Amino acid sequence: MRSSYLFALIIVVLIPTSVRGECTPLFSTAATYSTASNPRDVAIGDLNGDGRPDLVAVATVGGEDIFVLLNNGGGTFQPAVNYIAGAGPISVVISELNGDGWPDLAAANRFGADVSILLGNGDGTFQPANNYSAGSDPTWVAIGDMNGDGRLDLVVTNLTANQISVLLGNGNGTFQLPVPYAVGTFPISVAMGDLNGDPWPDLAVANLSTNNVSVLLNNGNGTFTPAPNSPVSVGTSPLSVAMGDLDGDGQRDLVVANSGSNNVSVLLGLAGGKFQAAVNYTGVNAPYDVAIGDINGDSRVDLAVANYSNGNPSNVSVFRGNGCGTFQPRVNFDAGNGPASVAISDLNGDGRTDMAVANSTSPNVSVLWNTSSSIGFTQQPASQFVTVGQSAAFSVIVTGTGPLSYQWCRNGTALTNGVLFSGVTTSTLTVTSATAAEVGAYDVRITGGCNGTIGATSNPAVLNVRPCHGDFNGDNLFDSLDIQPIVDALLAGEMCP
Repeated sequence: MRSSYLFALIIVVLIPTSVRGECTPLFSTAATYSTASNPRDVAIGDLNGDGRPDLVAVATVGGEDIFVLLNNGGGTFQPAVNYIAGAGPISVVISELNGDGWPDLAAANRFGADVSILLGNGDGTFQPANNYSAGSDPTWVAIGDMNGDGRLDLVVTNLTANQISVLLGNGNGTFQLPVPYAVGTFPISVAMGDLNGDPWPDLAVANLSTNNVSVLLNNGNGTFTPAPNSPVSVGTSPLSVAMGDLDGDGQRDLVVANSGSNNVSVLLGLAGGKFQAAVNYTGVNAPYDVAIGDINGDSRVDLAVANYSNGNPSNVSVFRGNGCGTFQPRVNFDAGNGPASVAISDLNGDGRTDMAVANSTSPNVSVLWNTSSSIGFTQQPASQFVTVGQSAAFSVIVTGTGPLSYQWCRNGTALTNGVLFSGVTTSTLTVTSATAAEVGAYDVRITGGCNGTIGATSNPAVLNVRPCHGDFNGDNLFDSLDIQPIVDALLAGEMCP
């Protein structure tokens, strides 16, 4: 029996990407969520394993509060649940500390000279805090494997002791006594990452009173040595330091929020843990914190800066990255009162990076939803059956900020205009005089705005081509070779050959 149809089945999973033509992100009016007391820091992580990023905030002044706000999905959060830490928690981080696979919390308690560890139960709730000595006046806590033993350790800044403290982890959520390392005057924050390619995690410490950043290189065993050019100069009164690759060269760079000089310092990394001289970006007002990530979806690193004193309400500044370690002038978005911390993540699952802000002079956390316009399909291409020699056309209707570019593909390979195909870079693709060779899955990839670096891909549409009517020998033609089977069938008294 001869097959009547040629058939191809392709299944493609489509994940659309957000885009805005000029790359400038847009955010909704800030939504506020009560925390009962004024938060100083905010962190983002999935606390109950439902795939939705949750919020954790800590309140320093007059309290011992850690607030957990579980994500409902769809852009809302549950009311804050309060947990008790030590005296004056000022910094919080989320990580898995005891090997059970569930996220735990670590909070630096400024007025308690310790760090609180709250082990997670896996459902978004936490066990009572256990406190570990962390040196005097701790103001920041960071987590990483400092000595390569597979157990996470803590690094804490000790503001008035002019040092950092390293607490090696035992792997079960407990920690050893702190080991101090001298840095500059009034160290207030620390960032962690490999700066010299060895690949042990190194440290960058913002020193509030000496207007510089101390760089400590890891010896590979959890001990540290100052880098050759440490400390490096930044602006006045640096409060926050963040680390990331800003220019795509594989070297980690530094970004520092300078509250005294009202600017942000960018220091591009060099080999061996060294840095270029700081380049400063203005337009911020008493910046307290900085976060690094792709905010506008163009695959380039951007900056989000929490401005403590920039009106009532205050705001967050977004600096769009150019991809080479430089940035566009800031764009401001209103938050709450006294923003002291900003964290970024896709909080509602729409593929766009949102912002969470701890408002230190009001009892709430602000969430700014990214509303940048995106490429979308109001009409997807439709699958088709045609007979050999007939034409087929696939069309899409697209929404999005232009200019938009189109590229049609078959089975993942880009098509070119020619005898068989036309309109391969338009919204409508035409397949002329189809044969079995054109069977396959067709989709269109669209880019637009943001230097054409982002876009979306349509759903696939399958083209099936059946032989022409009367083609009995499968050569896709009805010719003299097909006559004999008809004659033979009629002589034999059969209805069909």
